[in-house]
Amino acid sequence: MNPQVTLDINNSLKLIKDDGIILVDDVVLNKKFKFRQGNQDSYKTLINLQNLNITKNFFISKRLDAKKEKFIGIIFLNYWLTGLKLNHQYNKI
Repeated sequence: MNPQVTLDINNSLKLIKDDGIILVDDVVLNKKFKFRQGNQDSYKTLINLQNLNITKNFFISKRLDAKKEKFIGIIFLNYWLTGLKLNHQYNKI
């Protein structure tokens, strides 16, 4: 993985307030999809943070067409840290 992606996301987590939101652009969910300026590094980092119960991640498509190759990650500190009452059924928008 690209260490700069991981460092940028971790630094963002340190800078936001408890009820803050981090947006991550060009998140690639499908490892088969490759484009000139991106890969799955941000997705892998976000999933690792969620698996460690540090964040709660949501992904919305950047495109209206059927390809849906790149997403925007909407990242919250884990709901039990912030007191947010997130509904798990809306994990992917």
